[in-house]
Amino acid sequence: MKIVWMTDPHILAGHGTLVGHDPRQRLRAAFDYVSRHHSDADLCVLTGDITDEGDVESYILARDIISSCPVTTFTIPGNHDNRSVMRSQLSFPDNIDPEFIQYSIIKGGQRLIFLDTLQDGKSEGVLCEHRLEWLDSQLSIHKDIPTLVFCHHPPGKLYLPMMDQEQTDFGEKLLHRLCSAANVRHLFFGHVHRPVSGNFRGLSFTALQSTAIQVPLPYPEWNWESFAPAEEAPAVGIIHTSQDSVVVHFHAFCQATSYVTVA
Repeated sequence: MKIVWMTDPHILAGHGTLVGHDPRQRLRAAFDYVSRHHSDADLCVLTGDITDEGDVESYILARDIISSCPVTTFTIPGNHDNRSVMRSQLSFPDNIDPEFIQYSIIKGGQRLIFLDTLQDGKSEGVLCEHRLEWLDSQLSIHKDIPTLVFCHHPPGKLYLPMMDQEQTDFGEKLLHRLCSAANVRHLFFGHVHRPVSGNFRGLSFTALQSTAIQVPLPYPEWNWESFAPAEEAPAVGIIHTSQDSVVVHFHAFCQATSYVTVA
């Protein structure tokens, strides 16, 4: 199975820019790139922060950009999203949870679980009792099918100080469940705007660059008052999976200086 993966586009309606970058043009460029080179993919996934302010106009714009792609696209919310507005403007599978934007699909003999880790009004991720019960029910079925899990927030320390300080106990709850499920093959998440890979307790994971702006490494140290985007190109992930392997490629679809507003 071939999956196109994008994250954190932070779409802004009107002519708004994100720290001098145009997130709309960058997302358009990402989907144009996919249409040209990866239209054979089985599906596309966007792991949250679809918009920057959670407003209707931004979701309409995001929907129009997404609809230009020939690959069916699945979305989940990030901390910048508005769940109710997102549900009203984007399409989801029939088996979506009635309260949260989470669901699962089976494709190519593999299962994909899409988790909603949005905590309204906060940057940190959360899994409430309802969402944990939903996840438990998903993991209790189809135990013989290789499973991939997508969410927005990382569940463990990534040695990115400004991101790691947002950790809550949701990560412990999530990892306890995923690491206990023998058929969960890989965890994919966004939020950190960086390519990061490794494993938590033996469970392999990958984080991806944003299609909008990239967060710099902490060398030298920085904080949100001194933050400036890293001069690194945005990228999409191309995931190749089989019954016994998961391989992720990182494809830059434009240059680091593309769609940047000059002051």
